[in-house]
Amino acid sequence: MIAEIYGFPVYMDKLSDPEKFLRYIQDIKLGKSDGWNAKCLVSSQDGSSEIGENDIKFIHDEIFDELCLHGDRYLQELEIDLKMCPNICKDPKCPECRDVWVNKYEKGHSQGLHWHVTEDRDILFSFVCFLKFDPEKDASFVFVNPIPHFGVKCEKLRENPYFSAAMKPNIEEGSIMIFPPWMLHYVETHKSEEPRITIAGNFYENKSEG
Repeated sequence: MIAEIYGFPVYMDKLSDPEKFLRYIQDIKLGKSDGWNAKCLVSSQDGSSEIGENDIKFIHDEIFDELCLHGDRYLQELEIDLKMCPNICKDPKCPECRDVWVNKYEKGHSQGLHWHVTEDRDILFSFVCFLKFDPEKDASFVFVNPIPHFGVKCEKLRENPYFSAAMKPNIEEGSIMIFPPWMLHYVETHKSEEPRITIAGNFYENKSEG
């Protein structure tokens, strides 16, 4: 299903088996995020200097395949004739270039306002999968309206989701969300004693042959 958030198409669906995904990532090394504006644990070398070349950060093929499946569904709903995969090298057969990482939020952790646009990577879309997430207790994922904060002065307008300063998409444990990489978003401070665990990453155009 695609929802329109601040004029952009955001895909939301359910993963087939989030518990299985949790089992697949249990041996992946996590490090303190010091490369991004985040206070959480991550498996990405870009996000943490504690993650080395030889540390376990491989994303299981079943996770990869399901990410590609949802990416295909998103493009089909948008009626875009394109193939994409979460590989920086743009070859889905390459297991070394998967732009997919794990985020673990413990009590007090958060992630600042950011987007996934970079000058050196041709990112088509970004995604996040909520593997361990209690919408009643855990930190919320929040999209920020691109309208300047002073642009909507009317209080009645600001009460409408289309004109609100920020909004929290309706997500639950097991949800996957795909969105354009330029959509600004952040994660609130996590206040639960139980961890909040997600998988996030980016999609690129599939350039492989065959």
